[in-house]
Parts: sequence; C-alpha cells; structure tokens
Amino acid sequence: MSDIAKIVSIKTGTVKRLTKDYEYSKKEVTTEQERYEKLKANGGDEYELRAQQKVVADAEQMIPDYKKRLAKALEELEEFTDSSDPAVTSLKELSAAKDVAAAAKAIVGNA
Repeated sequence: MSDIAKIVSIKTGTVKRLTKDYEYSKKEVTTEQERYEKLKANGGDEYELRAQQKVVADAEQMIPDYKKRLAKALEELEEFTDSSDPAVTSLKELSAAKDVAAAAKAIVGNA
C-alpha cells in the first residue's frame, strides 16, 4: 500500500470512528435521560436523581466535543479526497473515503 493510500485509509478510519462515537453519544444521552425520567416517575431518592442528572449532563457535554473532532478529521480527509493529484485520484480507497465523508458532512452540517 502506498503512503498516500495509507494516509487516506487512516483518515477514513478516523472519520468512521468519530462518526460512530458521535452517534453513540447521542444515543447515550437519550438512554440516560429516559433512565432519569423513569427514576423520577418511580419516586427515586434525591441523591439518585442528582447523580443521574450528572450522568445526563456529562453525556451531553461529549456531543460538541465529538462534533468538533469529527469536523476537523473530515476537513483533513477532504483535503486528500478533493485533491487533483493523479496519485490520489487513482486510489481504490477514494470512493469509500468520499462515501464516509458524505455521511460525516450530514452530521457536521445538521447537529
């Protein structure tokens, strides 16, 4: 594997991982919020409710961080995929990289 192909592959993997982390983080916020609501409805004690609120707040704090890291990784990946360098345009990994970049753009642009 050439150096450029390796770089594109690594950057693609990074964007994939951060996309999964972002999605998981959003799911975790929902899950923890539901857990808090359930505790509240079942008359959980004050300590449990405060502890669960902290868990929800911690999960919510991760979302902007993942989004920022994803945006940076996406920018780095796009520097390679948008290149007109023949060494880059002939890569077989380029199609997968562009697909991953498109999915990540939807997240960075929406959330």
